[in-house]
Amino acid sequence: MKKTIFIILLLLPIFLSAQKQMPQTVDAATQQQLIEQSIRIGMLEKQLEELKTANVSHYSEMEARFEVKKENLENEKSRSNNLLVIIGILATIIGFVIPVIIFLFGLSWIKKAEKEFQDWKREANEEFVEKINDFEKQFLEEKNKIETIREEAKICIKHIKDNEEQSTEITTRLQALINTEPSETRKADNIENAKNILNDPNATEFEKDWADALIDCFSNKNTVAIDKFNKLLKKYSNKINYNDLSRIYAFLSWCYASVEDVDKAKIYAESAIFLNPNNPRAWHNKGFLLEKLNKKEEALQCYDNSIEINPDNWGAWNNKGTLFSKLDRDDEALKCYDKSIAINPDDDSVWYNKGLLFSKLDRDDEALKCYDKAIEINPDDDGAWNNKGVLLEKLNKEEEALQCYNKAIEINPNNDEAKANKERLG
Repeated sequence: MKKTIFIILLLLPIFLSAQKQMPQTVDAATQQQLIEQSIRIGMLEKQLEELKTANVSHYSEMEARFEVKKENLENEKSRSNNLLVIIGILATIIGFVIPVIIFLFGLSWIKKAEKEFQDWKREANEEFVEKINDFEKQFLEEKNKIETIREEAKICIKHIKDNEEQSTEITTRLQALINTEPSETRKADNIENAKNILNDPNATEFEKDWADALIDCFSNKNTVAIDKFNKLLKKYSNKINYNDLSRIYAFLSWCYASVEDVDKAKIYAESAIFLNPNNPRAWHNKGFLLEKLNKKEEALQCYDNSIEINPDNWGAWNNKGTLFSKLDRDDEALKCYDKSIAINPDDDSVWYNKGLLFSKLDRDDEALKCYDKAIEINPDDDGAWNNKGVLLEKLNKEEEALQCYNKAIEINPNNDEAKANKERLG
C-alpha cells in the first residue's frame, strides 16, 4: 500500500506538467475524468495523511510499550541482581557456617567415641584381669591337686622301695580280673567274678578290697571307684610293689577318663607307664586319652606299644582300628577289627565299629551283618539298632527300619539320633 502511494506521488508532477502542454481542446468527458482523478488523488493524499498519522500513533504506542517492557526488564534485572547478592551472601554464610557446624559435630562425636573406647578398654582390662585371676586360681588348684598326687606317689614309692622284694597278695584269679578289659560285654562276668572274690571267706582282705574297687569300676561308678583305689593305696602302702602301683594307677587313669577328667587320667597313665613300662593297660589308656586330645599319631604309637606288650589285647586292636578309620586308612582299620574279633569275637563294640567302617565304604550288606552280630551279642546296644535301621531304610525296608528305631528308643529314650530318624520316617 505504501509503495503504491509513493509511486502515485512520484508520477503526479509529471502528469500535471504533461497536462499543461496538452491542447485545450479536451472534451467534456475527458475533463470529467480528470476531475474524478483529481478527487481520487485528493482522497489518496488524505488517506496517506491518515496513514501517516496512524503509523505515528502506532509507533508511539509501540514505543511506549517498549519503554514499559524496558522498565520491567530493568526492574527484573535489579531484582535478580539483588537476589544474586542475597544468594551470594547466604552461600558465603552457609559455606562458612556449615563446615564449622560439621567440624564441631565431628569433634563432639570423636570425643564421645574416645570416651566410649576408653570405657570399653577399661571394662575389657577389668574383664581380662578377672579372667587372668580366675585362670591363676584354677591353675593353682590344679597344681595343688597334682602336687598332692605326686606326694601320694612319693609316699607309695618310698614304701615300695623299702619293700621291693616283698611278695604281694595278687592271686591268680585276682590277676585275671585285673588284666581283663572293662568292656560292656564282659561287665557282668567281671562284676560276678569280683563278687565271688569279695564273698569268698578264704580270700585275703587285700583281695577283697581290690575286688570291691573293681566292682565299682566295672559298674561305671567311677567316682566311688577312685575313692576306693586311693584308700587301697594308703591302706596297703607297705605291701604294694611297682607292678601293683602301676596297675592301680592304670585303673585310676581309666576311671578319671570315664568322668572326662582327661588331665588327671593322663597323669595317672603316664605314672603307671613310668612305674612299669610293660603295663599294656597303661599304654592303652594313654593312647585313648591322646586320641581324645586329637593327638592321633601319638595315640597310634601308644596302641602299638600296648599290642607289642600284649598281642592279645583286643581292646587296643579295636581302638587302633577306630583310629585308622578316622585317618581314612580303611584297609588297615579293617585288619585291626578282624584281629580284635579273632581274639575276642564276643565284644559287641568291635562288631559295631566294623559295621561303621563298612557303612562308610558303602558295603551295606556287610555292615548289616556286623550290626546284627553286635545286637546278637548285646541286645541292648541301641547304637547298633539305630544304625541297622538306617541301613534298612536305605534298602527301602521302611517298616523294618521303623522297628529298629523304636527298639533303639526303647533301650535308650535319650537316643536323639534314633528319635530324629523315626520322626523323619514317620
